Amino acid sequence: KYQEARNHFLQALSLTLQFFGPEHQDVAALNRMIALSYSMDEACAREYSDNAFAALKYDPSNISTGFDGIISHMELLKNLQTRGSLLLGFYNNLGDAIYLKEADQLYSTSFFLIEYIKNTFEEPGSRQALLDNFFKVYEQGILVKYLLNKATGKRSYLSEAFQISEQSNATLLLQAIRSVQAE
Repeated sequence: KYQEARNHFLQALSLTLQFFGPEHQDVAALNRMIALSYSMDEACAREYSDNAFAALKYDPSNISTGFDGIISHMELLKNLQTRGSLLLGFYNNLGDAIYLKEADQLYSTSFFLIEYIKNTFEEPGSRQALLDNFFKVYEQGILVKYLLNKATGKRSYLSEAFQISEQSNATLLLQAIRSVQAE
């Protein structure tokens, strides 16, 4: 089934590239889906995940540039979450904590992106889209911290997991307050 889905996504990607060019959120979304279909092939998953980042004008190796030039912040959040999920899968299959450390960095970037989105999106619909997407990011970030604690024995990871949990709750509470004020 993965191969069949991958073939359809590859066909859609080819058409989307012809229509929109290499830098577009739909190109990123299709590359993200193809990366997921390669969950057992690290090299291919990374290649398509990197293509998804490039389609959004995001360079994960240079996060100091911020998020201002990104084509779609919500699609970037989905791509960061997908890459993190893939890394968790590689860790589960191979047991190498290097995948957890890389995923930890991605989730930290995701948390900064969520804050950026919260502070820049004004539309209620945009904020709702954020709410719909951020729970899984926080959950996976907490899981990575827990697994890092188990892999390294460092208790500081548990403290960081608690901080992420509190940050998630604060985000949810803030959005609820804004929704009540809007009514």
